[in-house]
Amino acid sequence: MLNIIIDGYNVIGTGHKDLKRERDLFIGFINNFASQRKHSIIIVFDGHSGNSFRENIDYFGNVKVIYTPIGSTADSFIINYIKKNRKKWLVVSSDNYIKDEAWNINCVPVDSNIFLEILSYHDYEFEVPAYLPYKRVKELKKTLNKL
Repeated sequence: MLNIIIDGYNVIGTGHKDLKRERDLFIGFINNFASQRKHSIIIVFDGHSGNSFRENIDYFGNVKVIYTPIGSTADSFIINYIKKNRKKWLVVSSDNYIKDEAWNINCVPVDSNIFLEILSYHDYEFEVPAYLPYKRVKELKKTLNKL
């Protein structure tokens, strides 16, 4: 079982005609995956356009969905969350700042597009980023094989 935290809008984007529909489809897709694999998955969405000073939390089957409070981004929320909850996290984001922070606290980051490709085509062979040191490449491959 993996602990996975996903930067929601980083994965699905925000330029959709019906963002709520796109978000719901993504949550359903991830819930199906979580149900099959028994992974613990959290999806974090920027909620700064809402009016809450606390994060809003919803549960969809095996997936916990968090909308950040006013003044907080998903990026900062994810970094603070994985620092507080010291587990081995698979952190899904294409944001370089989040990926660097994840490596620094012994978590494994993966680009959003690679994560989606692996879920869509389980036999997907991803191209390892050239800038990663061998130790991190080994850890990334080991973790992704658990998906």
